[in-house]
Amino acid sequence: MMYHSGVSNEQVADFLGISRVTLNSWRERFPEFLYAMKQGRLPAVVKLVSKIFDRATGYSHESVKIMQHEGKSYEHKFIEHYPPDTAAGVFLLKNWEPGLYRDKAQHEHSGPDGGPIEVSTLTAEQCLALSQKRGLIPKVQ
Repeated sequence: MMYHSGVSNEQVADFLGISRVTLNSWRERFPEFLYAMKQGRLPAVVKLVSKIFDRATGYSHESVKIMQHEGKSYEHKFIEHYPPDTAAGVFLLKNWEPGLYRDKAQHEHSGPDGGPIEVSTLTAEQCLALSQKRGLIPKVQ
């Protein structure tokens, strides 16, 4: 299919002469159609991941700079270096290992043996006595 060149679902629908809603319906109703679409997109995904990985780890490539001096053109070949890009690395890690690398950490609290946390309401006097017993506030004589 056309996915190898990075086209969108909307462009595929236009190419097939159908609406995007119909395309999405076919993807849901026909697993083999969805599979074919994913397989068609796979080369573009692999290429893109490779490029992002290169960007994250840094890379070099041959390049040519064309210059002019006194009406003559000169080609200067050189190796162009790109340092690692932290943002690209973070992007890959968040997507490859979301359990380890994410912006938001989730914490779950529970009582004994994973049960609910017991909550009780104290009166002002009980709260004062407990605070004094634990040494949080001094006892008043």
